[in-house]
Amino acid sequence: MTNNNYSFATLDAWKFARELRKDFSEFVKSLPASEKHQLIDQITRASRSVTANIAEGQGRYHFQENIRFCRQARGSLFELIDHLTVAVDENYINQEKFDEFVGKVLFVVKVLNGYIKFLKDQKLNDKISEPDEPYLTQNHNPSMATDIPNQPNQPNQPNQPNQPNQPNQPNQPNQPNQPNQPNQPTQPNQPNQPNQPNQPNLPNLPNLPNKPNQPTP
Repeated sequence: MTNNNYSFATLDAWKFARELRKDFSEFVKSLPASEKHQLIDQITRASRSVTANIAEGQGRYHFQENIRFCRQARGSLFELIDHLTVAVDENYINQEKFDEFVGKVLFVVKVLNGYIKFLKDQKLNDKISEPDEPYLTQNHNPSMATDIPNQPNQPNQPNQPNQPNQPNQPNQPNQPNQPNQPNQPTQPNQPNQPNQPNQPNLPNLPNLPNKPNQPTP
């Protein structure tokens, strides 16, 4: 492939996913014909879904949309691991072959995770350009390494139009003052009660005479 005018073809994540897709295309040829409409079809669809989602996300020119499609591509990678477990359980491949393919899948997952992190950082910085340093991890699989050309700068995203100012809310009319309550009439003073007349003093009773002494018998 010499025409790299489309930007997704310059992405490391897409390049390694493409190599993985070709590996699985060769692998399914060794599966029995009875799996043509089952395991063969499922592996083929999942491996192609990885590159397709990375490409579509890049074409969205929107960070969050791009991240969403990359996550779908990552989901397809883990789907491939599940299909490989079916192959080993059905004795189509041995454990060594299984481990080899799982290692390739997980390597692409690691590269894709780095690209997703790069997109998140670019979203915060409001830029869309490839980093100067490659975003893939240093512990990569040398068997899948390819020459990586200098990444061209991606076009800047157009500035989003400013949102129109919301109209000011009209002032609420003042509530009318409540009328003052009329003063309650003063209760008339109660008339003073007339003084009760003093009771007349009672006359002193006369002293009773002493009783005479009784004669001694």
